[in-house]
Amino acid sequence: MKKITLLLLLLTSISLAQNNSNLITDTKGREVLWGSFEMADLNRPQFVDWFQKGYDLYQPEASVVKKLSETITAYQIEVYMGTWCGDSKREIPRLIKLFGALNMPKENVKMIAVRGDGEFYKQGPNRETLGRNIHRVPTIIVYKNGQEINRIVEDPIVSLEADLLAIIEGNYRPQYPIANALGSQLSNDKDRGLSDKKLKKLASKFSDKTSSFYELNTLAYVLSTQNKEQQALSVLKLNSLLFANEAQVHYRLGKKLEELEMYEEALVAYSKAISLKPEIADYTQALERIKTAKEGK
Repeated sequence: MKKITLLLLLLTSISLAQNNSNLITDTKGREVLWGSFEMADLNRPQFVDWFQKGYDLYQPEASVVKKLSETITAYQIEVYMGTWCGDSKREIPRLIKLFGALNMPKENVKMIAVRGDGEFYKQGPNRETLGRNIHRVPTIIVYKNGQEINRIVEDPIVSLEADLLAIIEGNYRPQYPIANALGSQLSNDKDRGLSDKKLKKLASKFSDKTSSFYELNTLAYVLSTQNKEQQALSVLKLNSLLFANEAQVHYRLGKKLEELEMYEEALVAYSKAISLKPEIADYTQALERIKTAKEGK
């Protein structure tokens, strides 16, 4: 109890939030934080076990902390995380300990908890993530003079302190480079998709920069929950160019086209999925469903 109390006092002294926290029960029955919150809120019974364990075990590298502390106060940091998310449960206790070691001013940091369910998937209660391209959590965005410098996405490449130092030194490339670049580009526009010509150029540019189709699948899903259906469609089309031999990619594209009642294109996408994996019944059923929909249109 004494240990927890001391930790609570420490966290309260470096409280990073701007508003009161929100504790809700989501549609999956989980008690989660949603919106801006104080670090002391992670000592609530719902979160204290994983938070304290991660905090106590992490030891930032002293030499890197020393270098980082010389310049970090000139930057602002936004952190998006989910108390339901395993990656957040691992990285956020470490990040808070690092902030303490750096004597990071509380006014330089903003913390927002997002949801992992329903129409607010990876969003805050006031749609705080709109325009921020939050497709994975945690996402740690570093700003200087109001401009994003770089970000750590999901987990660091080396360590939190080493990655932050690399960002400040201008020598950092985060995980999920395609989703980061494409999502940022789309976030600056209204719900307008990209032309086929533009998508082909992007496919050529990014062909050797991703190893998993899940990277863009996740981005497309996040855009859909934000009602940016044309942008989500563009992302899925790009994925089908990058992973032309993956049946699931064409199936996901077909489902989005079907949702948008673009039946001719959906027919092509489903047919491609079937040609790659004819044994999967869902693909065949989807194709028949499209044929029926076309007849009734």
